[in-house]
Parts: sequence; C-alpha cells; structure tokens
Amino acid sequence: MNKLTNHPEASPVEIIDPTSETEELEVPRRSGDSGRASTPGWWAVVATIAIALLSILSVDSMAQGGWNRKLESSAILPTGQGDAHEVHIVWTVSVEPSSVPLDLSTIFEVYANGSLLASQLIPGTIDGGSQFCGDVPCNGSCGTGYFEGVWQGALLCFLDGPPPSNDCDCGQRLAVQLDEPCSLRPGDEIMVILRPAPGALPEPDTSDDLQRFQFHGGTQFWNRSVDSMTMTPVPGATDLYDVEVEGFVEWDGMEGVSYLPLSFQADLERNGVRVATQLVIQEAVPASGSCFYLGCASYCGSINGLTLYCDPLHFHGCVCGGGWIVFWPEVEWLPEDDLRVIIRPIPGALPELPGFEEDDEILPNDGTSSADSDVSIIAPARLRLGGPNPMTGGKTNISLDIDRPSYIRLEIIDAEGRSIRTVANAKFPSGQFDWEWDGRSDSGSRVANGVYFTTMWVDNLPQVEKLLVVR
Repeated sequence: MNKLTNHPEASPVEIIDPTSETEELEVPRRSGDSGRASTPGWWAVVATIAIALLSILSVDSMAQGGWNRKLESSAILPTGQGDAHEVHIVWTVSVEPSSVPLDLSTIFEVYANGSLLASQLIPGTIDGGSQFCGDVPCNGSCGTGYFEGVWQGALLCFLDGPPPSNDCDCGQRLAVQLDEPCSLRPGDEIMVILRPAPGALPEPDTSDDLQRFQFHGGTQFWNRSVDSMTMTPVPGATDLYDVEVEGFVEWDGMEGVSYLPLSFQADLERNGVRVATQLVIQEAVPASGSCFYLGCASYCGSINGLTLYCDPLHFHGCVCGGGWIVFWPEVEWLPEDDLRVIIRPIPGALPELPGFEEDDEILPNDGTSSADSDVSIIAPARLRLGGPNPMTGGKTNISLDIDRPSYIRLEIIDAEGRSIRTVANAKFPSGQFDWEWDGRSDSGSRVANGVYFTTMWVDNLPQVEKLLVVR
C-alpha cells in the first residue's frame, strides 16, 4: 500500500468535497498535545453540511450508468502499544457496463477531532464489462478489475444493503488496512473519508463517502466464530455420526454503519477434502450506539430480521450478535481421520479481521482424534429454570440434569455481565440437582429488579437462561 502520512503535528481540516479544491481551516490544539486538535464540535457540523449539500447537488451515477465508491464500515483494533490502533476500512466500488477501463483510484483519510491522522492511496482500475446485475436474486459475475496492482478476479453482483433491499450492484467489496497505526483515545471524534485520487474519475455521489463516530476506547470490530462441534454416534451404525456445529456472529462499535454482510460458508473437511458444505446467511443491521455505552441486555440491532440484545456472556465481552447452527447427518469418521469444520466469508461479504481468524475452525474434542476419545461431545448437563419466572416473590427454582460426572459452575449474572451470586462451583456426579435462589447476591443483599442470566458452565461452554426479577 502506498503513501501513508501519519502526522506528528495537527493538520488543517478540509471541507469535504472530494471533487474540488478546498480551503484549509486551522484547528486549535489541546494544550500539551501535538498529535491532534482539541474537540472543536464545529468541524463535524461543517463537514456534515458540506456532505449534505454535495449529495443534493450531485447526480446518482449508478442510476444513470456510471460508477460509485461507498464507505461501508471501519474497524479499530488495539495494537497493545499505548494509544496506537490499527484502522481497517471496508468499502465498495460499483460500476455499470462500460466499454473502457475506469480509473477509480481512491484516497482514504482518517481524522480525530478534526485533525488529519493518516492518508492512504489505493490505486485501482475496473472494467465494467457488459452485464447488468438486475434485481434479486443477486449473484453472478459482471466484470473484472485490478486494485493495488492485484487481480481481483471477476466483479460480483452483490446486495447493496440488507434484505428486503433489491439494490443489486456490480463491483467489489474491498478491505483496506492502513499501513501504520493511528493514535486514538477514548472519546475522540473519528471521521473516515474516501475521495477520488488525483487524475482518477470524480465522485458523482458523495453522500456515502464519510463515516463519523465517537471512539469508545475498546475494540471496534465484527467477527464470525465456530464455538462447538457435537458428534453423536448414529444408532446401529459403525463409524457414522451426526455432526452439529454451533457458532456466533458478533460486532461492536459499528457507529454510522447501516449494514454488515456477514454471511459465510461452513465446510466440513475430512483429511483435507471437503465432504459437506452449508451456506449460512447472516445479514446484520446494527443499531445506533455501542454495547459499551448502551449496556448489556440493551437492544443493539438485528440479524436476518431477528431482534438482538447486547450479550454479556460471549468471549469478547458485552457485544451484539447472535448464534447459528449447522447440522450434517450420518458423517463417516474413523479414529485416524482428521475431521474439522472451517467457516469462510462468502464472496461479497465482509472479510475476517486480522487476529479474528483463530476461532474460524474447530476439531472434535479440541482436535483429539483417537480410538479412546469420547467422540460424542453432547453437553453432559442441562440447565432448567423451574420458576417462577418472572420472579415476583422471594425465591425461584433452578435445576440441573447431569448425565455423567462433570465439573459445574452455576452462577447468576446481571445485565452488566457481572457475577452477583455463585450457586454452585464443584464436580457433581450424575443425577438431578435442584437449588432455590432467594434473589440475593453473594454479600447477602437483595438484588434490584431487572434482567439476570442464570448461567451454567460445563466443558468450558455456557448454557444460559434469562430470569426477570420483578417484585
């Protein structure tokens, strides 16, 4: 990647018009801070007004035959070195049929509190071909192109928005990582902008070329994961198993992002050869705000139209997301076989972020494949709430059905993800066990009304039942 400028001094802010020369405006600096300006407030208003005016005056090129660049989402990942963060940008280039190559080279800029932190050039040429994508179903190829000198292969027909959108565009969804980290701090007002590179085709529609959000200081990301693989012997058969795989799709901090295409393909591979595959559609629509600010159990968006709430129990903390399940019946597996499940983004979906690929693959029994292995990894215990739920009186009943001796941790977690009462934490024999929770914390105080999560951990996997306390 080319031409990154990571400015040691605060840089002047420009009124955002990617197609014209702009007047520089001086930005005041924080006392003792040479790296960025103090939060001015007016710069965001000016930029917003400029973008709005330009979008009104511009012509929608895709509606008349042409091209469009669109900024879709940004991810911010800590590097572990102070305020330094990696910035990842996902954007699309869309084209209508064209008889000549289109130079859509683009510059990306990242601002914090009005000060330019980084600028990066992405050279690219697209051949629009001669095929229209039309309406849904939105699939197929429609052209070719190079970006950063790398052959992107065939351009794809992809949905430019979540269903029931029928806006089927021809182009590519591309990911850019800035060459050098940016210095970002909690509370910073971040603005990411794309603009045409000098000599490239201008941008007729600038309304989708800017993203603005407040950085909450944590990881701003999306992720797909495969969390468990259950293999159950088929009764009466030899070396045949029903395979069930569960996972999670999650995100946080997607301010100003209206659509996250997170669909993927789950592949079952035996000895390096794919023996089964399944498409998992995950069309996410984030709500405004981060779970970091909204709090756990707050509404945070939807996947495939299903309402989601901030989940306090997943690996990355309180995040927005939902689970998925894939099932393959009667899969042959011998003790010496290398059997695994791998999930991969489908063409046109968001890519996996660096550092998040480690949870995209799973083996039975964490990779143990031997004749002595307990291949069936069905959870050895089941959690039940006997009620009442909502808990309107002084107590509610909790039950566990344990199939084989297991280490169990049973606790009550509040909506902020904090453990407020440990009910059990020991190894149990098989059988049924019952407890009464009196609505009090470990300290003996009565908990407040609200949403709680009765959580059982067994084999390092949680089972959760929501409990409402209303007195």
